Amino acid sequence: MTGWEALDTAGTWESAEGLGEVWVPKNVPDDWAPYRYGHWRWAAPWGWNWVDDMAWGFAQSHYGRWARIAGTNTGTERWAWVPGAEVAHPIYMPAAVNFIGSAGVGLSAPDPIGSVVAWFPLAPGEAYWPGYTSDLGLIRRINAGVVKDVAKIGPGVGSEPPGELITAHYQNRRFATVVPRAVFAGGRAVAPAQVSLPPERLGNAPLLLGSPQIMPPASKPVVIATASAVHTLSRILTPQPSRVTARVRGVRYSGSTSAHAQTRSAFNARVAISASRAKAHAVAAYARSPRGRTHVAAASSRPRWH
Repeated sequence: MTGWEALDTAGTWESAEGLGEVWVPKNVPDDWAPYRYGHWRWAAPWGWNWVDDMAWGFAQSHYGRWARIAGTNTGTERWAWVPGAEVAHPIYMPAAVNFIGSAGVGLSAPDPIGSVVAWFPLAPGEAYWPGYTSDLGLIRRINAGVVKDVAKIGPGVGSEPPGELITAHYQNRRFATVVPRAVFAGGRAVAPAQVSLPPERLGNAPLLLGSPQIMPPASKPVVIATASAVHTLSRILTPQPSRVTARVRGVRYSGSTSAHAQTRSAFNARVAISASRAKAHAVAAYARSPRGRTHVAAASSRPRWH
């Protein structure tokens, strides 16, 4: 996979007021937005993971946040990825988004579309509350570097997120992407299947943090067994350190090629360790949860994708 070096050719690094160093993609479609050009894929215990179409899209989909900054022309805006502050072990997120609609259902839409699923990217400072764990310590570590004071996150009520996150104002909500539920759950391409809903509909609908609580189609295995999940998640994450750029830490390198390579290698090693720890935490939390005990099924020796 293309790694961190792809960012310098696929976009530009700029300094944005109040955000620090940000990365702006170039040569993208006019209607491009984060989490719009790609598809969703289910893998337990994470649930729905975003798979981006762009060769450079891994780090920006699973780390940091997205913001709207001033465009090159007066009165215009553009998307910028904000890696956040430096953290020792950045933790993988399936997708830094919130969903809109009713849990397990989504939103209603005019016939013949039926129900739809909608989501939007989180902005800098907005906390990510995952659907696969209620471990407050892990949740705070996931948000380290992008939320100013992670100690203020949570706790929730039981397995539910704290009320202040549900009722908070989210900067990017108006840029939600909407597709038919069948497209979402079927892992089909999002961009060509977009549905338009009135802004008021998206603004007034319930908020779902981290997960739409929609399971994969019943015709396919619902969950990968815990033992198999480790191998499956390894397939997702093992190649990724080369893609998770040192920009995730908001650092620009300089100096000799050798020093650059050594620094990159050290960072990749830390990300690999972080990914391994995240997998262990997530698998353990899922296995302890009521949903995990109910849905964990016997699996073959080969991991299965949905």
